[in-house]
Amino acid sequence: MLSIESKVQKILRENPEIWKTESAYFSYLRGCIRLSWVKNPVKLKLLNKRKKQIPNPNYGKPRNTKKTVMGATCEICLKDYPMKFIQVDHITGGNYSLRSVDDIQGFFESICIVTEGELRLVCLDCHGCLTYAAKEGVSFEEAKVIKYVISLDKENKVVDKLNELAVSCIPTTKIKRKALLLEILLKDLEDNDV
Repeated sequence: MLSIESKVQKILRENPEIWKTESAYFSYLRGCIRLSWVKNPVKLKLLNKRKKQIPNPNYGKPRNTKKTVMGATCEICLKDYPMKFIQVDHITGGNYSLRSVDDIQGFFESICIVTEGELRLVCLDCHGCLTYAAKEGVSFEEAKVIKYVISLDKENKVVDKLNELAVSCIPTTKIKRKALLLEILLKDLEDNDV
């Protein structure tokens, strides 16, 4: 009987037209496991248990005649959002890397073998910040600031924000302006924490 490592190598040798690299194969496996997360019964039970009627944020706009919609409360920012803006987050960090055979079991367990108490409902923005914070090793608050600056940069509004903050000497390059704004906002965050 082949070890899992040997079996993966055999699969790759026999199917080079499907998976050109080992990385492509593990990307495929990640997708398969994440697909099972979509229909995880514990996750779905939590969503059903926590959903509730909330005021429709789009009420009165064209084709929005319902005063309420199904939604839930984000457990981080404590605001209500329609269900399409709510995601289920794993509270405790796990092995969310799947780049080798050694990662398979941990990845599968982290994604699929969870109890309701290990999950929480969060809005898209908070989930993005939580994910960024975990990936980059920064606090949730720092991740919020970084993602805010990234969004301003994408909208070409970094200069506007620097002007709003009354910065007298705005750098000439986009990269330096973004770095300066990030520095100012992170310093402000640090000063407010003290």
